[in-house]
Amino acid sequence: EMTTITKEKVSASVQNNETSCSPPRNALANGCSSIAFAISVISVTVLAFIVAGVTVIYEIESMPKIIAGLIQCLVLYISYLTVYLLNNWLDKSLVLLFTGIFITSFIVIWISVYLLINRNVNKLNKRIAKSN
Repeated sequence: EMTTITKEKVSASVQNNETSCSPPRNALANGCSSIAFAISVISVTVLAFIVAGVTVIYEIESMPKIIAGLIQCLVLYISYLTVYLLNNWLDKSLVLLFTGIFITSFIVIWISVYLLINRNVNKLNKRIAKSN
């Protein structure tokens, strides 16, 4: 179903202070204001760079992995929460629920990856020990 953008839709969106804009492929056609759409695209792009860049924290060899994980968790939490609230994708009444889900998910994923990496390192160390 194709919807056309009309001045009325955009005008109504701006007048109603609708700054929320989900990023589906036809967001502008659904009445999303171009400013809200631009903000959502820019904020998600910045978020992608932050998510990718924060992993550099693990390159600091003198830092314990748990501290690096806590820093990564905090940076990601603040970044995601900021983008979600900025774009009105998350109602403020759900921040506590979001926080619980985020922290739980982060811990489960972090521990899983940590254990997998440790297992692989141990296997490699055994192979090296056998070859010496």
